[in-house]
Amino acid sequence: MWLDTGFVGPVTYARALAALSPRRWEVQKSLLPREEYALFLPDLTVYLDPPPGELLRRALGSESTHNRSLIARHLAVGLVEREFWLEEFRAAFPERLVRIRSRESGTLLARSQGRWRARARAAGASTHAESARFRGLLARPGRLPVRFSGGADNR
Repeated sequence: MWLDTGFVGPVTYARALAALSPRRWEVQKSLLPREEYALFLPDLTVYLDPPPGELLRRALGSESTHNRSLIARHLAVGLVEREFWLEEFRAAFPERLVRIRSRESGTLLARSQGRWRARARAAGASTHAESARFRGLLARPGRLPVRFSGGADNR
């Protein structure tokens, strides 16, 4: 099954907003399924990773759909979400993440699906322990990338 972000997108977005807030805000925990419900780790996550300059260009070029006063916050949220996927998630589940530069053409991405399916099969179905670890990652507070947080670890 191919999904965009499924339920994970709202959780990582809420984590990122919380990382930017000086107040304690744990909305992401309320977005997670309750403990008694299974939380399935995707077999494979394909992370489309545009360079920050590309994100800024897209945001500035879409004034009709983006409130210009929110552009800085939107970019910061994207950087926090990127930190989750490329640092935290990849460290916990290296075999379950593929990073792609989002500048790739749709045709090239479509041709990559066979390779991604093979990689997902090789990773196998997630175990209960992996799903629990995934839930734990999603429940943790988000953090700004170290290069933007003044070197402080704000986990």
